[in-house]
Amino acid sequence: MKQLVEAIVQPFLETPTRNIALIPGGFKPVTSGHYHIVNEIANNSNIDEVVVLIGHKTRDGITAEQSLAIWEIYQKHLPSNVTIQIAEANSPILDIHKIIGDNPQNMYYPVVGIRSEADQSDLKRFDSLGKKYTNFTPVVLQGDPSISGTKARQALLNENIDIFKQYLPDVLNEQEKQQVVEILTRNISPEPIQENIQPDLIPHIDSINMFAIENGYNIMPLPTVEFICDDVENADNFFGKTGYYNPATKTIVLYTLNRHPKDVGRSYAHELIHHMQNMEGVLGNIQTTNTNEDDHLDAIEREAYELGNMLFRNWTDSITNQSEPLNESKLDSTILYVSRDIVNAFKLGKTFKRTYQVERGGDYAEFDLTARFKQIPTLQWPYSISANADMETMNITIEYNPNAFPQAYNDMVAEIKETVTHEMEHVGQQNFDDMYTPSKKYHSELEYYTSDEEVPAFVKGLIKRAKTKRIPIETALEQFYQENALHFPNPETDWQIVKQTWVNWMANNRDKLKKFLSTAQ
Repeated sequence: MKQLVEAIVQPFLETPTRNIALIPGGFKPVTSGHYHIVNEIANNSNIDEVVVLIGHKTRDGITAEQSLAIWEIYQKHLPSNVTIQIAEANSPILDIHKIIGDNPQNMYYPVVGIRSEADQSDLKRFDSLGKKYTNFTPVVLQGDPSISGTKARQALLNENIDIFKQYLPDVLNEQEKQQVVEILTRNISPEPIQENIQPDLIPHIDSINMFAIENGYNIMPLPTVEFICDDVENADNFFGKTGYYNPATKTIVLYTLNRHPKDVGRSYAHELIHHMQNMEGVLGNIQTTNTNEDDHLDAIEREAYELGNMLFRNWTDSITNQSEPLNESKLDSTILYVSRDIVNAFKLGKTFKRTYQVERGGDYAEFDLTARFKQIPTLQWPYSISANADMETMNITIEYNPNAFPQAYNDMVAEIKETVTHEMEHVGQQNFDDMYTPSKKYHSELEYYTSDEEVPAFVKGLIKRAKTKRIPIETALEQFYQENALHFPNPETDWQIVKQTWVNWMANNRDKLKKFLSTAQ
């Protein structure tokens, strides 16, 4: 505990406005181990400020407010550059993400105390920060394995006050130690043991929130979450509620009785997308809960199902480290995110530009999207979409007849997703080794449609069309032919060659397409 990681004094770092250490934790209760970590950091000459962030979760009756009261006693013995506060979010890690992201002028050092091998997982909580920010470096300090909050709480529960005081810093006098005891013995009680109780969902909810923020979902400020655990009538009703979002209060309500916790988590991800829609002003004034009566509600719910399911799948894969499904689902999630940004920009009627990052097999690539919209009242059809992409860019242009909207809205959304899927395939082909396909010039439409470069792009785009419009893949193929027949010199014979090439590719790559095919038909 005598030295900080060398990263703090790396000479090649540019001098930021301030060097700030962030120390998150539960601190239930605050032990001598916690005190020594904060004191060690605060006395380091390279650190300007130390911010201690207390988590909200109660442990054996010890609250965040009690932890803060104890820290205020300790603070008398700490340097003046130490600030102690209760985290704003449910998890202090979420506060760290926001602090680092909102203050790029400062250099931050999130601190992790490691007592044993089991604590190594705490360090992984900061892995995703490296993908977004450069103004931070994690600091690891070795803690005393004999000192833990669990052992301190157990001593209090057993009323072994003298043993408990051994877990407090030696700098405290006897009166101060007694003050700590009095603060804690007001409320401390063992966690209740109940049969059939719902598992603690809060850590998983916090983890989903963090994952969503890290991956660009606009969910700040976070919603309030309420659990209804005792509605027997709702639980017995096949058509009962699983959850809902109240946009006025920014509250997600989840029904948990007799439900698998993973299913509750999936419901939360769905409602979290509605919260994002609310934050982005796209929910609108919906007057019905029937998707058959309101096209806007149908589009809003479709997006929540798609993005919510992909968010939950991506988060699950990030926890369980399932590499191959992770590759495909992350790519699919990027497609959905790019598509929704284009749709939202279309509603505003403004040219949209943004840089996106996509991951596959641990490799990362970035591409710049430009989406343009041209209103043409004399256009003979509702809309026309043209696009192209290479290693670093994707360009999409939508010409549309305003008189055809909103009737043509859902069809256009489906084609936007199909187009983005097609172009994302080309981005991947130019960036990832396992997808690499050389680009070349084509001498005929038939050669173009049956090339190694274009076949997977067209097939995946059509599967996305089938999934979005909830039609069989065969119907999607037939629609494509009707829309593009004029592109073929010999429509009937050329199309049969193209169609058979695409069907053969699907059959030979069924494992890769399993996820798409299972939801498209």
